[in-house]
Amino acid sequence: MATDLLKHRILLGAVLGLQLLTCWVPYFRFFSPSPVLRESWLSSVSTAFSSVLVLFWTWLMAIGLIGVGAYWSTEVNDRFALEAWRHASFQSWIGQKIRFVLLLNAVVYGLAPLPFLLASYPDEAISVLLLIAFLLLYSTHLSLIFLIATLLGAKTAYAFTCTLSYHVLNLLLDGVGWPNTLQYFLIGEQAGIASLAIVTGLLVLMIGMMIGKTTPTTITRRGSEYQ
Repeated sequence: MATDLLKHRILLGAVLGLQLLTCWVPYFRFFSPSPVLRESWLSSVSTAFSSVLVLFWTWLMAIGLIGVGAYWSTEVNDRFALEAWRHASFQSWIGQKIRFVLLLNAVVYGLAPLPFLLASYPDEAISVLLLIAFLLLYSTHLSLIFLIATLLGAKTAYAFTCTLSYHVLNLLLDGVGWPNTLQYFLIGEQAGIASLAIVTGLLVLMIGMMIGKTTPTTITRRGSEYQ
């Protein structure tokens, strides 16, 4: 992990800076967040659905996926053949890659918005922490979908496009009140302690299966972009 942090510190800093400057600062400075957290854009999409909200949420998640895509492409394309053998096992190698993806999400969607949210909603600290937890879980599940798509053979660009399209579809379905995944990550909608436990368990299971089932052959046969 320390090696990846040192190696990709510029990428991590760039993604964090981009998120702060183009999402969080504009949101809290110009978009006039609701005085009640559960009525804000981050807590409910359907209650304030608009084209601006869709653009905000789309770009919010796109930045994280861009960072994950840049990191993943470097590790499984340019560095895999040279560095995977340094680890005790292949599972150790891919486990480290997934941990870095989790760290990237934690920094971008956990640490970055936390000071803004606590300053804007000082009397709702528990709700802020719950919102951050669900935001992190949602970004993580998008990242895992992206990684799984690439491991199944999709090129990075296709995997990114499909994952972001899935996210936008969630936004649109939530806006019109139709069933979707996003509503279970929004504390102003269906998210709660029960869904927190279920989603966390499912993500842990996904990560465990990725580490246990992925093989070196899966990496080296990812498609033409590896060759």
